[in-house]
Amino acid sequence: MKKVPSATFQQRLTTLFNRHRLRCDAAGERFTRELYAQRIGATLGMLRGWLSGAGEPSTEALARIARVEGVSVDWLVGATDDERPPRRTSDRLSEAIAGEDAETRAQLEQFYSYLKFKKAQEATGSSK
Repeated sequence: MKKVPSATFQQRLTTLFNRHRLRCDAAGERFTRELYAQRIGATLGMLRGWLSGAGEPSTEALARIARVEGVSVDWLVGATDDERPPRRTSDRLSEAIAGEDAETRAQLEQFYSYLKFKKAQEATGSSK
């Protein structure tokens, strides 16, 4: 049976808030709720509501917080215990070809350039 995460957005945001506070303390930097709200692109009122559990963020706010904090939206909303954001396809491809010999890597890079060229052609409507 799959484990269902029990954390709420409020708990996850509190975790991120406290982590950032600790990082600021360790670096000797000033930390306030106002500064954290600015960091995540929210108003102080929004942050207070989210931290108290009285409010919920929009999907845009969730995406912004996840991007700024380097976590996944799924983790923020408690859908998973894995904090890591999904890896980009280009990152996965780079890792996949890293172990190939130089000739194979060069051929794959050339093929990728060709695909980008064809995509650009399609976008402009030219076929030559």
